[in-house]
Amino acid sequence: MSSTVIPFQRMPDGHGENLDVISLEIPVETPECVLMTYRVAGPASRVGAYLLDTAVRVGILLAVAMIVSCSGVIAQGVSMGVFLVSWFVVEWFYFAISEAVFNGRTVGKRVMGIRTIEQYGYPLSWWSALVRNFLRTADCLMLYGIGFVSMLMTSRFQRLGDLVAGTVVVHEHPVRLPREPVILETIKPLHREQCNHFVPSERTLSLIDELLSRRMNSRERIPHDRGHRLAHDLATALSGKLNYQGDLDQVSDYSMAFLARVYVTFQSEELPDDEQPKSEVAPFGVQGASR
Repeated sequence: MSSTVIPFQRMPDGHGENLDVISLEIPVETPECVLMTYRVAGPASRVGAYLLDTAVRVGILLAVAMIVSCSGVIAQGVSMGVFLVSWFVVEWFYFAISEAVFNGRTVGKRVMGIRTIEQYGYPLSWWSALVRNFLRTADCLMLYGIGFVSMLMTSRFQRLGDLVAGTVVVHEHPVRLPREPVILETIKPLHREQCNHFVPSERTLSLIDELLSRRMNSRERIPHDRGHRLAHDLATALSGKLNYQGDLDQVSDYSMAFLARVYVTFQSEELPDDEQPKSEVAPFGVQGASR
């Protein structure tokens, strides 16, 4: 575990020397060898999100108390039992269920523009959400002093629950793939007769979605050439698992376009035809497209 308080990057100073520059940007290399960059959420934004979530939880319990009191359930302390059960569920499962269902976001995190992801850039899983939030009981000791010290002692501002679950909280810049073609026509699905029966996991499809979104994000736009280089290893691995019978040179030369076709192929059953993702990358198989 790193003891660096804030991540550092080596940057040239204009005289041939490298300087340590404070940065909240962290590179995350996925097992598919795709390098993504995220901005770590600091203690201030996370405290703000926690306070908002505390207000939501208090509101839920007040609503339960009002419902129980108005329902006239008073026999043998049943009303108190209902309230205590509700308190237990909200206290132990509000964060875990919210993050697992809403892609790493609680109400507070959504308002503050942050979310929890796994350390390799994948969306948060149910197991990771449960582990990181059940260990909140350890982090909250000494008025969250344990969690705060842990965040200051790690380069990714991870509390104990994050370290055990392998998660990190980052700022998000939501983008959507454009629904209208920008340069060329809509990406077409792969011909299934050219592939075997392998189906990419939801995590892999989410990674492709993230990479394509970064390609279109005006704020951190990936140049066309760099996009193909970043996508090359993942495209090559997927073409092997799919036993792709098409032009493998095209897979190597237009890697992002191949990933876009894989994404459309295995997401097409879940989206209406008029809402299929479209991307600026050149349609796979188009000769002479700019790279």
